[in-house]
Order: sequence, then structure tokens, then C-alpha cells
Amino acid sequence: MGPMTSTQSNMPDALMALIVSEARQLIQGKTEKSFIIYGSGARGIVFYEALRLLGYNAAYFVDKAAKEGMTICGLPVYEPLKIMYENYNDIFVAIAAQSPTELITTLEGLGLEPEKHFGIIFDASLNDGIHMPTANELDFFLGYGRSSEIPGFQLLSSKTSDACNCNQSIKIITLGGSTTDPDVMDLFEWNDDALQKSSHGSWPRHFQKILSNFGIDACIYNGGIIGYSSAQELLKLWRDGLSISPDVVIVLDGFNDGLSFLSHKNHPKHHSHFAAIENVINPLLSHKTQCSDYHGIETVYEQISYGIESSKSRWQEWHENHRIMSAFCKEFGIEYLAFIQPFGWHDCNYLASCDVVFRINSFLHNFFISAGQTIKDQLNNGSLNLVSLLQHFVSNAFSCETDQSKHFSIHNFELVNFFSQARTISKSSDFIIPIEDTFYGYPDIYCDTVHCTSKGNQLLADRIYRELANRGIWHKLALHS
Repeated sequence: MGPMTSTQSNMPDALMALIVSEARQLIQGKTEKSFIIYGSGARGIVFYEALRLLGYNAAYFVDKAAKEGMTICGLPVYEPLKIMYENYNDIFVAIAAQSPTELITTLEGLGLEPEKHFGIIFDASLNDGIHMPTANELDFFLGYGRSSEIPGFQLLSSKTSDACNCNQSIKIITLGGSTTDPDVMDLFEWNDDALQKSSHGSWPRHFQKILSNFGIDACIYNGGIIGYSSAQELLKLWRDGLSISPDVVIVLDGFNDGLSFLSHKNHPKHHSHFAAIENVINPLLSHKTQCSDYHGIETVYEQISYGIESSKSRWQEWHENHRIMSAFCKEFGIEYLAFIQPFGWHDCNYLASCDVVFRINSFLHNFFISAGQTIKDQLNNGSLNLVSLLQHFVSNAFSCETDQSKHFSIHNFELVNFFSQARTISKSSDFIIPIEDTFYGYPDIYCDTVHCTSKGNQLLADRIYRELANRGIWHKLALHS
């Protein structure tokens, strides 16, 4: 699919038309019924406004128990159980939620049937989401990890899962966050047994298949862990890397480095998970527990130290981490390449490269998430104007390097700024390769705003293989084998 572009001038009208059109489609053939809106957040409020534009009204909202007693748009909010006292043939429930699965289960538990008694509004702007595994190990160096046969790594090999048999193969370490994590995948694929077996393992799984197809005998040690940034990758490589004796280290990152909340206070080398560890340890310190230090002398530890605070920017820390990893690998004769990952729906150029239908739905998705509080504030002030708000949102979405975008999503602004700086500074380092354009023109490769389906992971794996091939790395390794 080739890239398609357009201007922003007609986007608010297109968004408003889509909102009204979806509302009309949902209630088609049910206009004699009483409408109940399940979800009192941004989606529910926007659907209520769309109903009014179509000349209809809603009876009331339902939501979780904590919201019962509230009034939204002049309508009461009840617990979902209120629905059971209605005549089901006289009502239609519109589910207005980003994650509707639990709501569907609740309604089906009450005896309501899909399409006949309830439907999902704005379902085209939903994502399937991802299977998000737990990280069940406490790691005092990295913050957390996940138990596996090789601590912190999952082995991928075309021959065997036995690491002992990899000694004659090219050894590759892959590092990154959730987009590299071997246990993170498209929720739709995870719930399908056949798809789960074929696509489990993020992009390194597809990368290993490509290597096999080209006759390259390689063992991949996938060390990606959800939530890790370049700081954890650096520390993990330094602590564990030489024990594997890799020939190549490949890193795919950027997204997590652009999010300040993933660092512990002003200590970017420490993951924010250390706050949870601190909450466990601090009560012990408050009891002035005596411990033996390395000399065997009884002492009392009074606080936890994280070293010197950093005043450097996120992108400066990221670049320095990669410079250190590159120097580390060079010293030990290891090939090193880092890739600036695609950053999903936060990338204006990516959105502009896709067809208009995808752009409209992605904007609507971000609008519900990012403008939710603004919608509620304007509603409370009696000043809700959807057309004006959509215009403001679209303007910021297209010019997402402006401070104005912080009103909708501080993380969006952080990421856009980070990736812009990272692209610029990476030009001074030949071991860092921007590949954000890998997905340009492909509207169907994300299962949420940043994580990939198998198709996306295949595109990533193919791009990374070609970049290494273009640098002669496979040929170089073959000569030394």
C-alpha cells in the first residue's frame, strides 16, 4: 500500500460525521426502544450528544458502583444491576467503553443478547489490545524480571531449545521493552491457539525464521522485558551479556525512554518499579534493624541510595546508554546495532501515511482517551461544544510538536519531543538506525497504539535483517565462523 496524505481542514467535520453516523447505525431499527448508555466517560457523553443530534435521548447511564448517584448530562448514573428490572424487549444498551469485554460479560450475565439488546458504540476506534504477562521476579539490579530457563532470556533456535547446542551457532542477544518481549502479543492472536503458536515471540521470533530461511545458523537470546528502557538494557547487557558470549547485540527501543514516569524520580538508570521495592524496604529501615555489613560489624541502615541525580534530558540519557553499550560491545568484539522503534499512533507522519478512514478512527480513539477530562470539565461548566473541541484536538494532533498537545496527552508530547531529538542525535552515531518509517502506509499492523500484530512484527524483523545484511554483518560473521 502506498502512502496517502491529506490536510487537516476537513478532519473535524469528518470526525463529527463519523460520530453521528456510528450512532445512527447502532440504533437503526431500535428507535422505539429506550436507550441506556453503559459507560459514563468520554465515549458515553459523546454518544449522548450524538443521540441528541439525531433527535433522540437516553433514559440513563449505567456504570460501576462507585459512580452511582452521579448525574451526567442531566441523567442519573446507576449500577448495571438496575437493567435487570427493565423489560428487555423495550430497551437497548449502548456499550461506550474502550475495553468493553467486562461490560459485555455483565450484560450477558443479566440475560441480554448481543445486537438484540445491546451493542458497542464507536467499535471501529477500539484496538484488540495485547496479552500482557506478569514479570514475576524481583531483580535488585533491574527492578523486575521474568523467570525462565535462562534467567532473563528466552532462547529461539531452529534446531533445539537447549542452549548447550548453540555453541557452534551465531549467538544473538535482542534487547528492548514490550515490543521485543517474547511473551507480549496481540490479544486476538493470543486467544487463538493456532495463531498463538505461530506468532508467539514478538519480532525476534520472525527474525529467527528469516535467518533460518537464509541458511543462517543462529541462536537468539531474547532479553526483551515489558517496561524496560535503554537503562535496563545497558545494565542487563553489562551484567549478563558476556555470560552468553554473543556475536551480535540488537536493541529495539525508544518508546519507553520517552516516558518520564518509567524512571525512579531523578535517577534514570533505575526503573520506576524501584518505588515499589522502596515501599517494601523502608518499613524495615524505620525499625532500625541491625544488620551485619561486609566486615561483619553490626550497623543500622538508615536510607536507600540511588546515586547522583541526573539533570539530563530523556534523549540524552538514551543516547549515552547506547554509546556505552556500543563501546562495551566493541571492546569485546561484538557487533552492535540499535534501532529507533516506530512509535505508533503518536507519530504524525505515520498517521498521515495511512488512508483517511484509518486516520479518522485513530483520531477518534485518541480523542476519547486524551480529551476525556476536557469533555467532562466542559460538560460541568455547561460549555461542551464537540465541534470546537474536535477542531482543537485535530489541530494539536497534526501539529503535535506544540506545547498545546499537552492538554490532551502529556505522554504524546513527551514522545514526539523525544523521538524528534533522538532522530537528530542518532545521526552522529552510525550504530543507531531510525526505522520509524517501516510501517508508513500500513494501517493494519497495530493491535493498540504502539504494539504490533504478527504482520507488524514480520515487517520489523525483515527491516532489521536487511539493515544488518546491508552492513555486511552476516558475511563478516560467516568469515570468522
